[in-house]
Amino acid sequence: MKFDFSIPQRQSKLGISILFLDSMQKLIRASIAIFVVFAMNFEKYKMSLIWLGLAIVLLSVLGTFIRYYFFTFQIDYKSKELIIQKGFLKKSKISIQLHKIQQINLNQNLLHKVFKLYEINVDTAGSGKKEVEIKAVSSYIANQLKETIELLNETETIDVVNNDESIQSTEAKTIKIGFFTLIKTGITSRYVETFGWLFLVLNTLWENGRQIHIEDKIDTNSIENYLNFNSVLLSVIIGFVFIFILIIAINLVRTIVRFFDFKITRTKHSLLLTYGLITTRNTIINPIKVQLIKISQNYFQEKLDIRNLRVEQASSEANSKEKKKDRIEVPGCSEVMKNQILDFVYNKEITNQEVYFPSIRKFWIRFIFMILLPIAIILSVNTFAHFLLWNKLYLFATLYFIIGTLSCWRLYKNYKLMVTPNFILVQSGFWDIDTAIIEPYKIQAIKTNQFFWQKRLNIGSVYLYTAGGTIAFTTGFYNQITQLSNKWLYQVEISTKKWM
Repeated sequence: MKFDFSIPQRQSKLGISILFLDSMQKLIRASIAIFVVFAMNFEKYKMSLIWLGLAIVLLSVLGTFIRYYFFTFQIDYKSKELIIQKGFLKKSKISIQLHKIQQINLNQNLLHKVFKLYEINVDTAGSGKKEVEIKAVSSYIANQLKETIELLNETETIDVVNNDESIQSTEAKTIKIGFFTLIKTGITSRYVETFGWLFLVLNTLWENGRQIHIEDKIDTNSIENYLNFNSVLLSVIIGFVFIFILIIAINLVRTIVRFFDFKITRTKHSLLLTYGLITTRNTIINPIKVQLIKISQNYFQEKLDIRNLRVEQASSEANSKEKKKDRIEVPGCSEVMKNQILDFVYNKEITNQEVYFPSIRKFWIRFIFMILLPIAIILSVNTFAHFLLWNKLYLFATLYFIIGTLSCWRLYKNYKLMVTPNFILVQSGFWDIDTAIIEPYKIQAIKTNQFFWQKRLNIGSVYLYTAGGTIAFTTGFYNQITQLSNKWLYQVEISTKKWM
């Protein structure tokens, strides 16, 4: 270790400007409603707006001084703890045992790059928020802190590895995701998610437009004449094509900006992920602490031999916004890259799979409640309300029935449970086919469920709880579920491996 972190360290002096701007943007965001009110009545509240701006600047200066001078971090080498002390009026001391650290993120936004500084985020399994956030340190300090934590954890990690005969020492390797692969990933991913986000944005803009009576400024007669001249069907098709192109463009830009120059390097007993165009992220994770891996692939990606991976680590709030934001994602993996990453994490192959399918009743339940019941309700309501002509209603109902039935059948055919001696895999999905992978010894709890009407049919469900999330297999054959659950519980009981 080249640097002695036993002495309390402050953040970089160059980082004072970053702390100041960070404090200012937080205050501005908190005061945005007041700013808007004052700006809309500028002549009346001109002086108030100036005083508010001065107050934000002064509070930002004060907050920056407190965050810099009263914030220190150090490592207790004897107890192997990272210690953070902060606060002026309300002082606090945070102690984190190094072996409980899930991942270390070294981030650089544009401002950090200008001053050649890094932001350090340290996550553990104890909270949905970042336990430690060091806003601005030099590149040297950031890398020395990372290496020191790795070195102090190395002895314990080696003991864990030696206890597992299936894990062997490997040389440092690097996996790279090329720019062309990111393009392929961007144009084939996140259609539904981006469409939902785009719909919310357009709906918000439309509602705001109505507030300022924008419809009065639109020549509705010209639009009606245009629609009469061109068929409505053609207009709808053009609209869908435009939205689809916009979705692809948004996904492409977002994928390239977020995952630019993506690299995964295995260094001794950890993985280092480096990526980002505007904001560069360096994330360090311990493969032993990986709880769940999810592989996602759609039809287009299958033809292009790419898929996306997501890595989940232990978290008490796996679904919190902070954890979702900091999820570890690997875009555009080929089959070879996928196997390399799984080998990085597990050091064993996923082979000899026993496949279990759900009961056909899973299809019929979804078909009845998602297809037949909605159609019956709409037809019944239309009998009394007459909100739509019957010929049009029959056409829509027929289309819905055909599309819905095919969707239910595809969901049923894609749903299955796969079991190997070392892994449990659950596959599901309609367009994006997701495969969740966990190791049995990392299971924290197993719940089997069977309703009273399912007993005679021999069907039920199983839920597997891990520190990184839950996977489930529902409407399966209950005798198979019971047998597998007993087997997994036995594996958990006899396992001596550590996963934290």
